Amino acid sequence: MKRLKKPSGRRSRRSRFATGAKRLLIVTAVLLPLILGLGIWLALFTDTCAIKEVAINGNSHLSSEQVRELSGVDAYKNLLTLPVARLSGNLEREPWIKAARIGRRLPGTVLIGIVERKPLAVVDCCGVGFLTDDSGYVISGVSGEEFASLPRINASDFAPPEVGDTVLDDSTMSGVKVLVAMDGAVRSTIEKVDPAGEGGIIFTSMDGFQILYGKSELLEEKSDVLKAVLEDVKRNDRIIEYVDVRVPDSPVIMPR
Repeated sequence: MKRLKKPSGRRSRRSRFATGAKRLLIVTAVLLPLILGLGIWLALFTDTCAIKEVAINGNSHLSSEQVRELSGVDAYKNLLTLPVARLSGNLEREPWIKAARIGRRLPGTVLIGIVERKPLAVVDCCGVGFLTDDSGYVISGVSGEEFASLPRINASDFAPPEVGDTVLDDSTMSGVKVLVAMDGAVRSTIEKVDPAGEGGIIFTSMDGFQILYGKSELLEEKSDVLKAVLEDVKRNDRIIEYVDVRVPDSPVIMPR
């Protein structure tokens, strides 16, 4: 009579391992949906992910309260179900806001970041002022002496734009283009801009003298020369009638 061979120890260990692995898979398959369901229930139906804080950055003209109200975030309670794209769109409909981004920080913080438009000048059109940025975008209307430190562009010959539109008048945009190209220190001394002056663009400084600029060309050369000339005028306390940089290689300073 033949004797049966006993299973080796190695086969026995493999069998036990396979059995244990199957049991682990079964337990995982049972528990995982339960854990996921519990997590979803905690996130959506309890205060675990409730909005507790709204952090706002990037604003200077608009107050944090205004940004929060514009976003519409207070209409929502749960951080996970917050419609971030909709809130960003709400903010970007405000003319002062160039771009907006909404984020989440668990467990309960909404992150609102915005980029505001930077005013460049006030466009005077038919007795009404409009605040514009460096692209000619109309940020808001201006009344009285608001933004008095900014250059004012005379644009009385075309219909007033709407807030949220871009200035389309070529003459006015030539004035915007030149202001953008100017050194910031020089631009801060400009009070008025006549983009349709005789012989081209004419600036009036806050000190009362004129700057004959000419056409909106050779912007870098004219900007450099104008900066150097104005520094010389200030350094030597000169009282002048006008500065002519229409030919930047041969600027003219007319004393008063």
